[in-house]
Amino acid sequence: MTELSNKVKRYFGEYAVDKKLAYELELAKLPRYVAEYLISEFKLEGGGWEEKLRNFIKQHYYEPEEKELVKHKLITDGNVSIIDELRVVVDIETDTHVGIIQSHDILAEVPLSIVERNRATLVTGMWGLIKLTKPPTIKYIFDQPVGAIVEKFTPFQAPDTDPKILAEARGYFSLEEWIDVLINTIGLEPRVYNQRQKLLLITRLIPNCGGKH
Repeated sequence: MTELSNKVKRYFGEYAVDKKLAYELELAKLPRYVAEYLISEFKLEGGGWEEKLRNFIKQHYYEPEEKELVKHKLITDGNVSIIDELRVVVDIETDTHVGIIQSHDILAEVPLSIVERNRATLVTGMWGLIKLTKPPTIKYIFDQPVGAIVEKFTPFQAPDTDPKILAEARGYFSLEEWIDVLINTIGLEPRVYNQRQKLLLITRLIPNCGGKH
């Protein structure tokens, strides 16, 4: 581990994630931010966390071609928990929130309480652990069967960030180090770029910056 990596870990604590682990632990099948979130969460469990994480993925992640297996578990066991993206649309006519799990061709009714806690499901969708249960009766919404109910949703996303953490940590890094930290944050290796290339890469982040005007 480089001195810069040590400083990042020292001043950012649990916010710091070793991105290389996302590949070493064979999590490439998941979106990068999901893999990094799971790594940071399981590391808190201490020794043996790598094996626990592998088992968690093996137990709950299903490839799109396994969609019939997911449906089979839902109707035979009455429930199934899957790692996937949940997107929610609203049917105004029936006052129903409908979760779309596109990779498995499943529509599921989503309780309002879950939607309220996870409003991003209404906008961009959210990855997480989705517990589906079999409904007592099948509803038809948008002329399609709603064959499941989202009983529980555990989102996989970074904790809320405090801008003060960034402001306080910035003082411990030189300008060159801070640029390297930013480059590494977007998943690139700063040592393979010269200073001009690094600055060009950083300018690509400007559209993602928000603020009051």
